[in-house]
Amino acid sequence: MSALALGLLPPAAVWLTLRLGGTRSLWPVVLVYVGVCVAVPFFYRLGLQEAGLTSGGRKRWLLLSVAASPLLTVGIPVIGRWSYAYGFPPSNLSALLTRLEPVAFFGICAILVNPFVEEYYWRGFLLPRTGLLGSAAFFGLLHFAALIPLMRWPEALLLSVPPLAAGIAWGWMRRASDSLWPGIVTHAGADAGILLLLYLLQARG
Repeated sequence: MSALALGLLPPAAVWLTLRLGGTRSLWPVVLVYVGVCVAVPFFYRLGLQEAGLTSGGRKRWLLLSVAASPLLTVGIPVIGRWSYAYGFPPSNLSALLTRLEPVAFFGICAILVNPFVEEYYWRGFLLPRTGLLGSAAFFGLLHFAALIPLMRWPEALLLSVPPLAAGIAWGWMRRASDSLWPGIVTHAGADAGILLLLYLLQARG
């Protein structure tokens, strides 16, 4: 399968699942996405060392990522609430939580499972095949494909810019550290910040 097809496969699977299954519950989308991100590298026999999951790498990067992760958890809600005060993100974004019941279980998956799975696929598996910018672009496209059935396209496009930037940053970290773990740790901090932002928006009503 070509690098282009490998980059388009997760966004296409997410978009198609949303279209076929509706948006009342987002769990089918989550399960399909995780399945694709795990099954495809397994099919290609991606090794732990090739993916950057061995204990090697530059240790200072892991220490920096552990320090940066809480800053992301706190900083994302601060920036998000500030942008919300100026009319963005869209108000219906908080309704996503009601489609991910039980929310507590989703929170565990988002912090413990999603960072590992996404870094494994996008930076461990795809990045060597498409390059840094290519993997980041497909990562941004994934989020656009997930958001476009839930909101207007300008809002979905704008909300896809941070994942694009994060994809560039995590790809750079993957190469600079020679390890996937700094990306996994900071990804977990970012996801925790997004969950906290969604909770605050929902509480605000």
